[in-house]
Amino acid sequence: MAGILWQWIICNLYAYLATTKRRQMITKKCNKCGKVKLISEFHKHKLHKDGHNNRCKNCRIEEKKRYWEKNLERIRERDRTYRKNNPEKAINWQENNSEKIKGYRIIYYKNNIEKIKIKGFKRRELRRYFKSKLICKICKKEFEGRSYSKYCFDCKKEEVRRRTKLFDKKRTIKNRIKRVYVNKICKECGNRFKVSLKKSNYQKFCSKECNGKASSRNLRHKRRLLIGSVHNKVYLKDLIAKYNYRCGICGEIINPDLKREDKFSLTIDHILPISKGGSHTLDNLQMAHLICNSYKGNNI
Repeated sequence: MAGILWQWIICNLYAYLATTKRRQMITKKCNKCGKVKLISEFHKHKLHKDGHNNRCKNCRIEEKKRYWEKNLERIRERDRTYRKNNPEKAINWQENNSEKIKGYRIIYYKNNIEKIKIKGFKRRELRRYFKSKLICKICKKEFEGRSYSKYCFDCKKEEVRRRTKLFDKKRTIKNRIKRVYVNKICKECGNRFKVSLKKSNYQKFCSKECNGKASSRNLRHKRRLLIGSVHNKVYLKDLIAKYNYRCGICGEIINPDLKREDKFSLTIDHILPISKGGSHTLDNLQMAHLICNSYKGNNI
């Protein structure tokens, strides 16, 4: 019985020691905060027996922050001296780690948006209201002014006058070009009219009424071409010379000053209608009142 008891005690001891070692490997107690945490929350360290640091990651981060706040100027001076002594290494590091630097900047911007805005506002205010000694670009004398000013008070006046004169010259040249007019003959009524030099290449008619008449006539010409009748260009001045503003249907004189909406306004009539084989030539055209032309229709 005694031998069996000793065997049971030894087995339980080995089991207890094994479990305590496992627990020690899985967890560890922090010397700073005194909390038991997982080993993954401790930095690795070769000199320690278990291969991990005695302080957890959070405690070490807080220590680094305190150290950085106390020795900020000394650390910055150290970095500046290193960059001055080794400029090529600094440039190479920036080129190789550009994505990492962008990531740091984005994180800093997200965490310190209000601080960045306040700094930017203060800088703008200083630029507006803070005066410093500057050198004028024209006379090259010292003067007190804001950081963005380029000229002293006297030179600024002269510069403004010079610019206004140049602007006035350019404006007068533009106005002169606009005032140049050219005489042209209207293709519809045959009267002379003035057009600006810019519009002289494409303006062919003296008014909107003449333009409307020509466009409606062109549409009719297209219809006639589809039917297959003979089509020649006929100008209004040729019809005036032939009929002298006399209606070919009723024989009375037509007033050319009347608008198109009036019953007795001027229209051109086909003696033999196009729908019955007539042609669009000077021999087959005559002047007529609007009312006379509408009553006639396509009758001969």
